[in-house]
Amino acid sequence: MSHDLLPWYVNGTLSPAEAKAVELELAQSEVARGELTLWQAVARAVEEERDAPVADGAELGWPRLVRQLQPALARSRPSRWQMAIAASLLAVIGVQSVFLYRSDRAHRDEIRQLSAAPGGVGENEWRIQVRFRDGATLAEIESLLAAADARVIDGPSALGIYELAVSRERFADAQAAARWLAEQPVVAQGTAPP
Repeated sequence: MSHDLLPWYVNGTLSPAEAKAVELELAQSEVARGELTLWQAVARAVEEERDAPVADGAELGWPRLVRQLQPALARSRPSRWQMAIAASLLAVIGVQSVFLYRSDRAHRDEIRQLSAAPGGVGENEWRIQVRFRDGATLAEIESLLAAADARVIDGPSALGIYELAVSRERFADAQAAARWLAEQPVVAQGTAPP
């Protein structure tokens, strides 16, 4: 792997045997010659940097970076039509943001966490969360709801969870209702939130 020695070859610090191996590879490999060109450019840049005047380190850091970037910044000034397009895009984004913000505010009251206070659960009902098994049919779910004396009050959530209002007459407590529902073949999971 003589191409790994290219930086030292450019530096002139290789032994004669190593230099000969690098020269042999350079003669045979276009990739190695390309890498040699790259390393020679790096060596020139280091030499130029070494020769640049520095007044007691004053040009180190930010001032030096700004000085080096000035030519590139001068070449990359946007044209008038680019500025006009950018301004138009900003205006469109601003208008869309206003519309999205307003529509979001209108729907914020509809968003609530699953553990939020129950809405739609009567005094004589338990609030139970269930997730039905994949492939459960509407008929199976309706049959289960009738057997449990329950109704759907919310769902499905992003996780497929439904909230049910289950009659207190059928079950002694919410945990019993959740256990019974969880045992049913159409239900994958049943819990009674605190």
